[in-house]
Amino acid sequence: MKITFLGTNGWYNYKNTETTCIFVQSNKVNLILDLGSGIKNLNNIIFKDRPTYLFISHLHLDHIIGIHYLSMVKKLKDLTIIVHKNYYNNFKRIFNKPYTLKHTKYKRKIKFMTFAKNKNCKVPFKFLFKKLKHSDPSYGFKFFLENKIISYCTDTKYCNNIFELSKNSDLLILECNQFKMKNNFHLSFQEIKRNIEKFKTNKISLIHFGPENFKTLKDRHIKLKKKIKMNKKIQLFVTKDLDVLSI
Repeated sequence: MKITFLGTNGWYNYKNTETTCIFVQSNKVNLILDLGSGIKNLNNIIFKDRPTYLFISHLHLDHIIGIHYLSMVKKLKDLTIIVHKNYYNNFKRIFNKPYTLKHTKYKRKIKFMTFAKNKNCKVPFKFLFKKLKHSDPSYGFKFFLENKIISYCTDTKYCNNIFELSKNSDLLILECNQFKMKNNFHLSFQEIKRNIEKFKTNKISLIHFGPENFKTLKDRHIKLKKKIKMNKKIQLFVTKDLDVLSI
């Protein structure tokens, strides 16, 4: 299974680094995790056209601004967008004029599904979700694909649901928005470092970095790798756009 980090920034894109979007290729389906501006990078990679399911964590603009780029992603044909029931109407309202091309005007058909408590949607794989602590509710996910488990937690304060989702996963994709601890609904590297044993995962890939925290991508990588000293059993990846990881 191959994971490509199409966008790794939080808040806004800068210096050719796009906002959050992750692409997961399995043998039967493709997953897209969030619809940040990184979606445009799908045009820069090679992938097989399989049924594709796009999961939206929440509706902050850095996670859905890719709506405006979807029409230029030519390779993506079969697309189902999955969003929490409480966000469905607002998401469809944005995916429309005057904001961008209306979803019904696409040459390819775009389907929608919703998830909610006691009401999961029917997809050809198992997934779990939990509410995270953000200024507006954000949802973390746990996907079961090809005997592997991928967890995805972005835009959240410290909370127990991160650890529930990451437990026994092969890969945890986790936000690290803050270099200095602040109480603003995002995780800092200090909180990750302090609680590293609780994640109970094989690999952690950090994403959703605060662009104001680092002068360059190299600076970001060096600072975080140096500051977060991992348990030898856990591999740490400080991601940048178009990085690829196999599990």
